[in-house]
Order: sequence, then C-alpha cells, then structure tokens
Amino acid sequence: MVFEPSRAADAMAAYRELVDAAPDELSTGAVHLTAPAAPFVPEDLHGKPALGFPISYCGDPAEGEKVLQGLRDAGPALDLVGPMPYRAFQGMLDPMNPPGLRNYVRGEYLTALTAEAIETFLGFSTEGLHPLTVLILFQHGGAVSRVPDDATALGGREAAFMFHPICNWDDPADDDKHIAWSRGASAAMEPYKTGGVYLNFMTDEAVRAGYSEEKYRRLVELKRKYDPDNVFRFNQNIRPE
Repeated sequence: MVFEPSRAADAMAAYRELVDAAPDELSTGAVHLTAPAAPFVPEDLHGKPALGFPISYCGDPAEGEKVLQGLRDAGPALDLVGPMPYRAFQGMLDPMNPPGLRNYVRGEYLTALTAEAIETFLGFSTEGLHPLTVLILFQHGGAVSRVPDDATALGGREAAFMFHPICNWDDPADDDKHIAWSRGASAAMEPYKTGGVYLNFMTDEAVRAGYSEEKYRRLVELKRKYDPDNVFRFNQNIRPE
C-alpha cells in the first residue's frame, strides 16, 4: 500500500495499531520512497515522495484481509495487496535495486515504535534524492525473538524494529549528499535505538556493535581456533586478535 504525504500521519497511526497486535503470520515495513512512474501508480504521484507499506501475510487470505483492514481504512492511493505467489512478492522490489548503482546503507535496531519515534520517522523524506533511495522501518519480533539470545551468534533478537536507510545513486558527485542524508537520519533516530546493528547492512567498522560482549568473545575464540590467519576476512570481519 502507498499513501500520499497528506495521509502519512493517519497511515502510520493505523500501522502502529496493526503491528502492536501483529500475529506471527504478518510481516511488514514502512518506507519513505519516491513513487515510480509506473502504469499501476496514480499519475499525480509519479516522481513524488510517498509512504509505502510492504506487507506479507503467510496464512489464510481472508484472515489476512481482516488483519489489514485498519491500514486499508487509512486511505491508500495505491493498494496492490492481495494473494500472490511468494516468489512474486519477493521480487516486487527488484526494479528499485538494479545492479551498478553506488550505495550507502545502514541497519540499526530500534527498541519500539513509540509515538516519538513515529514523529521523527514522519519528518523524513526522499525529496531531492535519487529516486531509488528509500528509508525503511522493518518490523521484527515473532519467532526470531523467542529464540534464546545465547542459542546462536545472531544478535539483536530483542529488537522490535530495524531502521534501514538505503541510499542508491549513480553520480559520484552525489556521494556526500546521500551519505550525509543517511547519517543525519540515523542521528535523528538515536534516542530510539538499542545500540545493536544488523550486520548485513553495515560496514566492517560496525561489526563490534552486532554482538554482545559475551558473544563477541566466543566468536573471537572460534576465529582463533579455526581461522587464526584470518583467511575468511572479506565480510564484516571478526579478527582473531
């Protein structure tokens, strides 16, 4: 579902109600985007900032319709939600992520979707940026959050949401503009963060923040045992030293 900016506050209020009572079958996000000039997008939205909600309900479609009714009542300008194969859903955003672009991304965990966090999020916009730059809140929780924290290396299971600026652009002259926008958005959300990060979307320098002290110590010990020369280092690297 995609909403015009004038409906964004109502949409986020409905979204908060939706995720506060979300069943495990529901996965969602909220995303600032630039509406593409696509045939299925209303013409008056083409090339303009908008607020979108990617939605997946893996259960009975009729029950999913009931769960989403509150968000639908907020008045989306575009509503593509309906039964579809999972592969179709998974590929819906592929056109927004073509190969060859320059990019700068972050993935930082949030404690909750408070009224203050929503107000800050609503203050962002992709206006003036490359049309393929987006800013997403991903809903977490569910089964992932019920696995004991010390059961696997993955950190941040307690996080309720992830804050995820994805800056894409093609002109090297725009590097500073997009990187500064991403860092500024990250700084604005600082009061609502857990301090942890999702390492798939962070640089090597952030790897320490992906784990608790105990987990990081255990991973360094494993690194020393199995890869003391740090052969496997072309990732968000844990160094054996």
